[in-house]
Order: sequence, then C-alpha cells, then structure tokens
Amino acid sequence: MAPTLNRSWIHVVWSTKARQPFITPEIERHLYPRLAHHFEKEGCRLLSLNGVADHVQALTGPRLDRPLSEILRKVNGAFAHWMNHHGQCRERFAWPIGFAAISVSPDIVRRVVGYIERQKEHHQKINFGQEWTQFEALDGTSF
Repeated sequence: MAPTLNRSWIHVVWSTKARQPFITPEIERHLYPRLAHHFEKEGCRLLSLNGVADHVQALTGPRLDRPLSEILRKVNGAFAHWMNHHGQCRERFAWPIGFAAISVSPDIVRRVVGYIERQKEHHQKINFGQEWTQFEALDGTSF
C-alpha cells in the first residue's frame, strides 16, 4: 500500500465544563505540555496549542484512521485523570463533551497559528461567548 499523505489541518476549540474560568496559571503550567504530549501520543501533528481561563484552542493535523472526537476524548481524558489524581483541584475536573472543529486551508495555517498564540491578548477584547458566536457564523450553524 502506498503511504498516505495527510495535509489536513483542523482548528479545534473546546471549553471548560460549563465554561467556568478554571484554567489558572498554575493549571496552565501542566495543561499545555500534557495535552501536547497526548496529541502526539495519539499520532496527531500539533502546530499550536493555547487558551485562556475558560477554553483551549489547538491546530492539529489529526490521524485519518480515527474520528477526531475519539482523539479528543482520549487527550482530554488523560489530562482530566491527571488533574483528578495529581492536580490542585478542589472539585472533580472534567471537560464537556462538545467541541468545535474547523477545517483550515493550508494557505492560512500561519495566520491561525498566530491567532491561537495570541489568545490572551485576543480575549482582553472579546469573551469566549462572543468568539463562539463568530465561529457559528462561519457556516451559519448553531451549537
């Protein structure tokens, strides 16, 4: 069988449970390295990963042989497991089930990477609810 060429990029956005501002600077120190490790462990290419207190964004080239929802379930599940056993949570840490997955054209990959890297500056101007509405407007759907 010939090798598979995968040049697909997906901008993935997911919130904390009930969009609570749960991602503190202390949690961030563990969150992004652990999520990155698990994306790679799941066989995904990861170009960018960042977020703010109530959500995370990633630009990934997912595996083609498994659904993205399964990959995110494993990546997020591994972090939630770590948080619940080693983190500093007073209550049980969990992610919601849903997420947004937006295909990214190769010619704008660098722009999306910059956007993800500037999340903290971006969210000083717009909150996650407003941003989510903008994502919905991209194709006229509602989540």
